[in-house]
Amino acid sequence: MKFLYLLPFLGILIACGHTSSPPEEVFAFDYELLENLYHQSDSVIVHGDTVETISYSLDTTVIQTGIFAYMQHDFEIFAPPKLIILTRRAQALKKQGKDATDAFREIAADYPAELEERLYETSDMNDYCQISVNTAMLGAYANEQLKDIDSAINILKPQLDNVESWSSRIHEMYIRLCVERYGKEKVIQELENCKATLEHTDTQPEIAEWAVTVFGARIGDTGMNGMTPEEAEASIDEIVINDICKLVN
Repeated sequence: MKFLYLLPFLGILIACGHTSSPPEEVFAFDYELLENLYHQSDSVIVHGDTVETISYSLDTTVIQTGIFAYMQHDFEIFAPPKLIILTRRAQALKKQGKDATDAFREIAADYPAELEERLYETSDMNDYCQISVNTAMLGAYANEQLKDIDSAINILKPQLDNVESWSSRIHEMYIRLCVERYGKEKVIQELENCKATLEHTDTQPEIAEWAVTVFGARIGDTGMNGMTPEEAEASIDEIVINDICKLVN
């Protein structure tokens, strides 16, 4: 049987179209299954606001939509399970036309403690960055749905210059929220002027040494680490700024 959707709650597989109800609140993920699914997948296809992860060995295709399509495709391994489940429930309520305000408030309230607990469990810096990026997107999404755009922006700001940020769509989310908060023209002006803010910071390898500042957030790419000032100035447009500018619709 070919499954079209997988919810990793105790390894339960849900066939596509089988249910439209919010997912059962089970707070235990089968990480062995998830690692096989994501780390041995055959392909990851991104089209629009949909991400498909295909695993022929498990005869499974995972389809992610909504905020989950913005996150790293293997986010279930690198984000607090409770926040994932609560967000799925909130998205399901919203899709059904029901009031999801209380559900999003619960996510926004639980976000800090869930992030702290999940980070406490890891000692690997790459995992630390992945968890931080994915969890920030869940927290920002909840605040966005609650119309608290400033809080959503501030949650994302610290996560835009690490090695894992570019494997998600967190920069796209940040720029979209800035457009909503400041207006398109002001965002374009900020991006046009941000090259003048290029600055070097001595830091660990997983954090960008060279970064520009966009509405108070450091945005950089670790691919520029080790560059001289001349090399960084010559490369910043191609590696960072041009990619950010493409995100302004």
